[in-house]
Amino acid sequence: MSKKRRFYQLTYPNTGKPVLFEDIGNTLSISGVLLQGMGLQALALLPSAEPVQETKAVGGQVFPIVLAQIVQPTLEEWSELIRQSDDPMFFELDKSGVVKAIHRKQRFAISGAVQQKIWARDDFRCMISGRRMGESPLSIDHWMPLELGGKNDETNYLSMTRKINKNKGNQHPKEWCEDNDVDYREIMIYLGGFIGIEELSHLKGKI
Repeated sequence: MSKKRRFYQLTYPNTGKPVLFEDIGNTLSISGVLLQGMGLQALALLPSAEPVQETKAVGGQVFPIVLAQIVQPTLEEWSELIRQSDDPMFFELDKSGVVKAIHRKQRFAISGAVQQKIWARDDFRCMISGRRMGESPLSIDHWMPLELGGKNDETNYLSMTRKINKNKGNQHPKEWCEDNDVDYREIMIYLGGFIGIEELSHLKGKI
């Protein structure tokens, strides 16, 4: 299985457990943005966000206490973090060194009708874990990531739980399969329409 990576040295205050990159988009979600410029710093929070500051009275004076833990990911880590969060934007460094935000996911979004068609083809199951829709939230994965030249059509769509989809990210599927005990060749043959679900060896005993 793929090695779990810590998200810096953050821990969950309630449990003491370490925060992992794969928690982004599952346990953790983006709740706001930090705005900076002209000497101003402002944290804009979503309506559903938890408070990041409280006050404490000391000697008759009230002082603000910041509850949030602060980290500063690299550009590459931001790209991964935002992809996992399901935000429609990710960051890219162009040749001039300027950071650009690219609206990519919206452009290649899969319609609801196509999702239903792919889920029906895949027996409303995650094609990696075998879990049925209703047991875990399902999503549609671009099996060969678009960043690696994958097609944006039904021959490259595969049903996966959201958690597995986020874990796979934009890795090459062959490398990901090697790390997760999945037969890459069988999945490719399945997507080509030459074998059925019941012939996928990693799903035997799960469906």
